[in-house]
Amino acid sequence: HGGKKNKMDKKTEKGNVYLQEKQVQKFFSDLNSAVFQEKPEDPVRFLVEYVKKTYFSAPKIILAGPPAAGKGSLAEHIKEYYNVDHISTGDILREQVNSGTVIG
Repeated sequence: HGGKKNKMDKKTEKGNVYLQEKQVQKFFSDLNSAVFQEKPEDPVRFLVEYVKKTYFSAPKIILAGPPAAGKGSLAEHIKEYYNVDHISTGDILREQVNSGTVIG
C-alpha cells in the first residue's frame, strides 16, 4: 500500500505545482470572490460574462515616440502582461523596404 500512496502523493504534488504555476487556483479564487461580492441573480451567466470581460478583453494600445524611446521594450512588457500580439509598423515597413516591394 505504501508504494501506491507514494505515487499518488507525487502525482498530487505535481498537479498542485502545475495548478499553481498556471495560476488556476488564483483564477477560481477570483471567480469565487466576484460571485460572493456581486451575489448575482444568475451566477452562471454572471461568471461567463465576468470571464469574458476580465480575461478575454485586452486593451488596444498604440505606442508612439521617437526612435530608441523604448516603445519596443514597453510593447514586450505589455504583450507578456496581457498575453496579446505585438504589431510593429516599423518592423513591417523595414521588411517591405528590405524586400524591395512597392510599399517599401
